[in-house]
Formats: sequence, structure tokens, C-alpha cells
Amino acid sequence: MQNLHYVDMFDKTLQYEILKILKKIDRLNQQIDIAKAYDMKTFEVEDPSNHRRICANLDISLQNLGRWEESTVRDIIAFIAKYEKIDQVVRFN
Repeated sequence: MQNLHYVDMFDKTLQYEILKILKKIDRLNQQIDIAKAYDMKTFEVEDPSNHRRICANLDISLQNLGRWEESTVRDIIAFIAKYEKIDQVVRFN
């Protein structure tokens, strides 16, 4: 969540919506890190039963990543549609 110092340029309602989106992006990045970790483990584990378990966890992780991605993109699109003229009119506190 870098560049939070720019958020105070906007009114309180807009700040809240921006922070919600930034939080979702942060969670999305966490899911990406989890999926990467499971992906790397699939190459490191030699035991077949552990490998199957790690692959199953990777599948679940990728499904979660897809859900977070879809939800985040939907929120960003809704935000842009709602405030599409924000670049023309800057809202200050």
C-alpha cells in the first residue's frame, strides 16, 4: 500500500473506496505469493503422496487467486465507472 499520502487529496467517501480497493489488491498479492510458494514446492518434493498433496493445495490456491482477482477487477471497474470524470474534477477535502 504505497503512495497512501496521495489519498488525502480526495473527499472522505472516495478515500474509503480507494482504501478498500488497495486492501483487496494487497490480499490479491498475498494469494499470488501463496500460489508461487506451492508452485515452487511442486518441483522440490519427491515423495509421490506429498507431491499430490502439494498439487492439490496449488489447485486450491489458484482457485482462490482467481476469485480474488475477479472480485478485485470487478471493484476497480465499478469504481472507475462511478468516478470516470474524476480526472476532470479533482475533489478535495
